[in-house]
Amino acid sequence: KSRDKHASFFEIEKEFIKSLDVRVAGRYEDFGNDSSFDPKFSFKYLLTDKIVIRASKSSSFSMPSMAQMFSSDINLGSVRDFNGSSPFVRQAQIGNPSLKPATSKNTNFGIIFNNTNSKYSIDFWNIDYKNRIEVESAQAILNSNPNGSSITRNSNGDLIGVTTTYFNEENSEVSGVDISFETLIDLEKRGILLFAIKGTSINKFLTPKGGESDEKEEDTEMINRVGKFNYDAHTHSLPKKRINAFIDWDYLDYGFNLNIRHVDGYTNERPISDLGKTYEYKNKVDSFLVFDLSASKLVKVYRGQLNIKLSINNIFDEAAPRLYDAPDFSFDTRVHDPRGKIIGIKVEYKH
Repeated sequence: KSRDKHASFFEIEKEFIKSLDVRVAGRYEDFGNDSSFDPKFSFKYLLTDKIVIRASKSSSFSMPSMAQMFSSDINLGSVRDFNGSSPFVRQAQIGNPSLKPATSKNTNFGIIFNNTNSKYSIDFWNIDYKNRIEVESAQAILNSNPNGSSITRNSNGDLIGVTTTYFNEENSEVSGVDISFETLIDLEKRGILLFAIKGTSINKFLTPKGGESDEKEEDTEMINRVGKFNYDAHTHSLPKKRINAFIDWDYLDYGFNLNIRHVDGYTNERPISDLGKTYEYKNKVDSFLVFDLSASKLVKVYRGQLNIKLSINNIFDEAAPRLYDAPDFSFDTRVHDPRGKIIGIKVEYKH
């Protein structure tokens, strides 16, 4: 398959008064059979010497990828059948050449507080999608119609395969809050210390109850997927909060970094079998807190310099939180890394 794409973009910036900066931008895309013009308006207003207000309003357009339209993939995966069994079955994922472009309307409002060596910011954002492109969940298909056209069973009625594809989700709305704080501390002869915290909280991620729907938008029941494993929906796991903290210390030719990563816990509404209860599984995926540490040194060599970096990710060897998803008595592959402590060394030469 092949496809041609043409696009053009413009941006105009104007400072109307000393404290008000306005930008107007637009992007035009043409794919032959589909095209779109998407404008963006944003401004930044200096309310005081220490407080800045910013806001933006825009639309966006996204064509389905070639893989989403024409791919074909087969793997082995587990699902829970209507009779309570949890077999490993063939799961085929095929492209959908009838996909429509996805569009969205995006809004952002934020406030920035500046101090001498510190900066705080908070942003409230909302994205209203139309025809968002999503891949079907084998479990959700099985739950909605155990004997549908996408389900394959043998002569005894045993489940042996599920076929999924991509589809346009009629409507979905996502909103949340981003926070950020950073401060720079001059230690004089002992170097410079940078401390920063960045976090995101998803307030809502609304999708139709049945995923793809032929009903009118106003008649479609919307479900908030935040804080759930979403095993039975055409979406992925959605922890409500993610927070990262950074401490960087630069001293002479040395650099030290401590990164603290936190992923919020979330519920798992999948029924737990008696066997699962025996192994003390529960309807919750615990929060995950990980510490990463690295140290680097610049070494001058002939006609250049070496940057030698030693890193240890997950220094306390934290195991990924347990998830009941029988027969996969394991972890959530879409959120957590099960590899534990990872030690690495990197050598970079600059001439």
